[in-house]
Amino acid sequence: QADLVLPPVEGVLAGALIFVGVLLLISSRHGMHGGLITLAVLLSVALAVVSRADFDFDTGFSERDVTVTRVEDLDGSYSHAFGQLNLDLRGAAFPEGTTEITVSVAFGSAQVRVPKDVPVRVEGDTLFGSTQLRGGAQVDGFGVDTARSEAGYATASKRLLIHVTTLFGRKVHSPEVHER
Repeated sequence: QADLVLPPVEGVLAGALIFVGVLLLISSRHGMHGGLITLAVLLSVALAVVSRADFDFDTGFSERDVTVTRVEDLDGSYSHAFGQLNLDLRGAAFPEGTTEITVSVAFGSAQVRVPKDVPVRVEGDTLFGSTQLRGGAQVDGFGVDTARSEAGYATASKRLLIHVTTLFGRKVHSPEVHER
């Protein structure tokens, strides 16, 4: 497995927007835009969302599996681009109170598995993607800000708060059960 250094997402989107702008200039002489204006608008919106979100990708271009069995080993932030991030927290014994993590995904998907007895709240931004919670609740769309809590989250003694940013991807909070 090679360690690849990923360019900043803002740079990739800005470069793509410049490229589309050049194509628009070239095609304007012939009066044919072929969807380039739509693509430029979409890239502009994506650039606006990414510039206000915290995208600092740990890895990319592959499948990444992370299993955390002790909350002390839990990173505050997990991010991935161009692939699948699988974060398994089912073996961790969560402390009293709220445990917070941040998950960022671009051009890929993330799946977070948590113990059955730990209710979850997901707060996040989705641009051209979806977020699905345990129990089937799903938020899809273009530029969606969302906050969803599972039943019993507010009164639970142990709970997990996931801040998620999804750009052209999907984040799933898995319904799988883990017995400790």
